[in-house]
Amino acid sequence: MVFLYTDSTYLTDAYRKLIFPLLFDLHFMQNTALLDVYTITSDINKADICVVPVSVDYYFKSKKQHLLNEFIALGNSTHKPVWVYSRGDYGLTLPKNVVTFRLGGFKSKFTVGKTFILPAYSEDPYLKLEMPFMPLEKKQKPVIGFV
Repeated sequence: MVFLYTDSTYLTDAYRKLIFPLLFDLHFMQNTALLDVYTITSDINKADICVVPVSVDYYFKSKKQHLLNEFIALGNSTHKPVWVYSRGDYGLTLPKNVVTFRLGGFKSKFTVGKTFILPAYSEDPYLKLEMPFMPLEKKQKPVIGFV
């Protein structure tokens, strides 16, 4: 079981559109496959990972960046990985000791190994394909981003 620490006061309908996608699936969707692997805990000492509960743009737009920085500092002080989520193409500078999950961006601007692109939430186009599909062999592992 992977224990996730977050500020659960944000896990309400008021912040529903801003929630880190994994927390959304755990708390709002009650995804049973994920609940078999992840548990949200209120005890940071039990946690394996600290997850900033809402998208980082919320903290900047609402002038509450200090709350974001305090959460990151708390996670870093306990030597836990800190995951943050950016729901748009916001060019925000965050401490280098976080892992960022984004919906898009330019690879050249990312901190290698610290930024991950989330796939677009859409229907699988291969289900509607009316012809055979064969993937091309790649010599290098491709990096996919949605911008």
